[in-house]
Amino acid sequence: MSEPDDIIYETNRKHPYYRKPIHKAGQEPPPLKCTPGGWEADLFGPGIVACEVEPGTVALIPRCIAERNGLGYSGYSDEEGPDDFDSDGDTDECSKTCIAYEKLGVDHESIVSYRGREPSNGLPLLAQPTGPTFHEFYNTQGENMWPPTLGHVAPQYLPLALSWVLQTLSAVIFVHSKEIFFGNLGTHICWLQEDLSIKIVGFVEAKFVNEYGDLAEASKHFGPWFQYSEEEEELGTVESDLHFWASLVYTFMTGLDVDESPERLQEGEKTIPKLPAELMGEILTKCWNAQYSSASEAMQDVEAFLVAHGFQVERNKVSRAAPNHNMDESMAQLSLRGSGAQG
Repeated sequence: MSEPDDIIYETNRKHPYYRKPIHKAGQEPPPLKCTPGGWEADLFGPGIVACEVEPGTVALIPRCIAERNGLGYSGYSDEEGPDDFDSDGDTDECSKTCIAYEKLGVDHESIVSYRGREPSNGLPLLAQPTGPTFHEFYNTQGENMWPPTLGHVAPQYLPLALSWVLQTLSAVIFVHSKEIFFGNLGTHICWLQEDLSIKIVGFVEAKFVNEYGDLAEASKHFGPWFQYSEEEEELGTVESDLHFWASLVYTFMTGLDVDESPERLQEGEKTIPKLPAELMGEILTKCWNAQYSSASEAMQDVEAFLVAHGFQVERNKVSRAAPNHNMDESMAQLSLRGSGAQG
């Protein structure tokens, strides 16, 4: 998602987290260091990386600090962008992440847990996942879960995909209840646990008002966006969060990025992808058409879908209540690659 060349990041915000911590002489904390050979993952292009700083804990680190501290991460050249803590956009978003987590106040089972601020730079410390990132899972298991010959999730993996649907939507509902909007949702901020449950990494692109009255704005989208006009569309609303959630679910169901859908490739980027009802196509279409007034309303349709198709839910994990031969036959007959499947 691009930004205008002349974007200026605010440095006059009232919240102290937007400024680097100041320590008295002789009381400086140890410098930030990533664990050599430890866990790490890119989050937002080359701008922000997550790396292990102690067993079980990772820090979100912007490029300007990673390079300055010799952490071995140089996604940008020296000429690309500022190298100042108070004006760098990636640092600004990491600061915003700490504020959003503290605004939430409590953990949620489908959001990566917050462990406070890293003392030397004030960066967010998060719980290290016990499983792979979604991208790592996709690279190793993608052809098993989404066989290229099918063009959609394999029937035996459908309960797992539906579990991710519930887990991510429950996170959206919780965050909205705290007057925070994700601003963007995608596989880039999805980490898996050892049991393959999914957690969302917040809140780099979130929109909310903090306790000092500062407005943390979400990113802005430039260009066509399904039914939206070509004019600039501000993110960070119920409708935009559900739009991105639906696009995330599209990936869970097909193994494709929404931009790779046959409809968009064949008919243009403003074409809404089509999925069969068996793959939640009707629900996703309502999200993309901004027909839900809340994430809770979308959850009602998801729960009705699960009941209608013979699934049961326990702690946001989906399993088959009993064999559903009609759905199995429908899944076996689906072929989405180049077929123009109907919703």
